[in-house]
Amino acid sequence: MGAELRRLERRGWCVLHSIPLADKVDVDHLLIGPGGVFSRNTKHHYKRAVWVGDDSVKVDHGKPAPYARRSRAEVKRVARVLERFCGFSMPVEPVLVFVGVTDLQVAATQLSVRVYREREVAALALLSGVLTAERVEQVYSVARHRQAWSYVRPTAT
Repeated sequence: MGAELRRLERRGWCVLHSIPLADKVDVDHLLIGPGGVFSRNTKHHYKRAVWVGDDSVKVDHGKPAPYARRSRAEVKRVARVLERFCGFSMPVEPVLVFVGVTDLQVAATQLSVRVYREREVAALALLSGVLTAERVEQVYSVARHRQAWSYVRPTAT
């Protein structure tokens, strides 16, 4: 996973790790670059099969997990912090990354969350046209201050 994130950094992206939020949860990784801002949520399911639908995820055909819904709620919190402290609207996209899975099937037709295996995250490096280098640095400057994150609580989903 570290190699994938370093590939992004070589392409002008900034990466923050484990950003603590006010209610004892964290943002696994925040990716800020020319292609925008992405809140990456990592799920470890070693040697398991994962199926992703429009609003649910099943591991080995088990009970649906709310990963997509939680990722969408997380990006709303991230966007509120960035907007508050950057002074401009900042759309944030959710990304679910599955580590160690034997199979990943995405059956979603209207999925609002990007879904990758751990070795596919560097594909975000190809995205551009959303943030200038100056805006990347401005957003990164705000995002790396831990105190900013303690002010924004979750909203009802």
